[in-house]
Amino acid sequence: MDVPLDRGEADTNANPAGVPYSFRSTARALASTRVQRTATASTYETGPRFTVTFAKKSRFTAWSSDGTQAQTLIDMDIAVAPR
Repeated sequence: MDVPLDRGEADTNANPAGVPYSFRSTARALASTRVQRTATASTYETGPRFTVTFAKKSRFTAWSSDGTQAQTLIDMDIAVAPR
């Protein structure tokens, strides 16, 4: 499963029609795959705009209370950079 690119459809003041918690969804999608080690997302706003990169480190672990969707992600790097 490939993690879909998050193109910044986050729910913000600039984009109230966006999807709430879209970065969390990107991180959870990355956690659910064994093949992919990184995923990239972008903020919706353009002034400034940021790229967010999620990366699973060597000791990455995902925890779930319901056994279906990760709620706690351990050893995942999150880098935010201007775009």
